[in-house]
Amino acid sequence: MLRALTNEIATLNEASQHLKQLKLGQIELLKELLNSQYHQGKNNQINTFLNGKDSYNLDRMVVYAEHLSKARTDATNILVTTNTTLQLKRHILDQQKQKQTVLLNTLKTNITTLEKRQNAQHKMINAVQRKIRSNKNYLSELRSNADRLKVELDKAAEQANIKMNGLGEYKGKLHWPVKGKVLHSFGSAQTGELHWNGMVVAAEKGTTVNATHDGIVVLSNWLRGYGLMLVIDHGKGDMSFYGYNQALLKNIGETVKAGDPIALIGNSGGQTNMGLYFEIRRQGNATNPSLWLVQ
Repeated sequence: MLRALTNEIATLNEASQHLKQLKLGQIELLKELLNSQYHQGKNNQINTFLNGKDSYNLDRMVVYAEHLSKARTDATNILVTTNTTLQLKRHILDQQKQKQTVLLNTLKTNITTLEKRQNAQHKMINAVQRKIRSNKNYLSELRSNADRLKVELDKAAEQANIKMNGLGEYKGKLHWPVKGKVLHSFGSAQTGELHWNGMVVAAEKGTTVNATHDGIVVLSNWLRGYGLMLVIDHGKGDMSFYGYNQALLKNIGETVKAGDPIALIGNSGGQTNMGLYFEIRRQGNATNPSLWLVQ
């Protein structure tokens, strides 16, 4: 658009210069005609009064004067037309120059805005890189949390010795512990090279968390990184986990049925959003919980 506008301005400038030259030529022509008419009229009067020219010469001079007058009138009209056209071209040129100025200012503003955004992005990238470098301790903390969870589970499983049939026959049939938007899915990136071993489901604070299947509570306590955590053993090495709660409604050793209320939604463990951390493990290995839930 700017290139087209620039080309149009160049064309208008060229046309204006041409009209200016044309106007100058027409002014000179009009001057000559006026001068000729003046001298012709002056000489005609002298000859008429002093020499008494015959009617033929007098008629010839009248015709000449008429042609001269018409030429002057035509030249004047052409000059007026040229002047009007020149003024119109100048008006259009001014308008196009104003458009060009506005467009250039807009482009400068956009460039400035883009540069600011790029600078902001660079700053953000640098900040993220610094955070990643400083997050080594945080990554170490996450690994430690996972290790602590595994130790607690192994201890709980050894003490419980649950005689139940496990979850094997219920894949795709388990109840959702809470309904809501999935904020983090199994296997998605958590921090650095760590990935989510379970899923995080958003829900309002205080919403009831329900047992996904029958089992016995083997862990009901605060666990660093997971907040208030409850774990249900379903037998044969199958367990379900419910973290980030604001309150736990069951104690270790209690038997629960599918759909029983076991906790209340919260954001314990240092979470920023309200929700439930839900995980399923089989023989100590995390598995995608969404594959076990009713779709």
